[in-house]
Amino acid sequence: MPRRGCDGPRGADDGVSRDQDFATTGGGAIEKIPYAECLELLSTEAVGRIAVADFGTAPLVVPVNFLLDGESIVFRMDFGSKFRLAVLGEQPVSFQVDHLDLGAPAWSVLVQGVAREIEDQTGRLDLHPWASGNKRHWVRIVPRTISGRRLRFAPRPDDDGR
Repeated sequence: MPRRGCDGPRGADDGVSRDQDFATTGGGAIEKIPYAECLELLSTEAVGRIAVADFGTAPLVVPVNFLLDGESIVFRMDFGSKFRLAVLGEQPVSFQVDHLDLGAPAWSVLVQGVAREIEDQTGRLDLHPWASGNKRHWVRIVPRTISGRRLRFAPRPDDDGR
């Protein structure tokens, strides 16, 4: 089971860094999103960004369409640099999904874990790649942590949302 970020059931002596549940920034507020709500929010979006890095290089961050399968992220990809770094390299990965709607609080959910190639899920999962290419490799991110933040914007003096 993935660690539930800073709002999970673990005690203060478990080695997990803790931050505040609530912070203010210039009249706005940043709130930690509870774990169960993080999963709900992930299930409402279709596109996220996977981030992978090779030793000594900048992270590669690319958008992919995905599905939430239980607590795991599932997506499809071609055999290329993302696949090589994320799956064959057995490196930690990050996956982020966020939502911004002017006039409503913004949110972001971060999944950190390990990506693994899985068997073809056609027939079990309704996941069709949006990008061109074969995308015959199915990938599952097995999460180690799932955390989220919500940003409640401060009112602007001009109040036109820009």
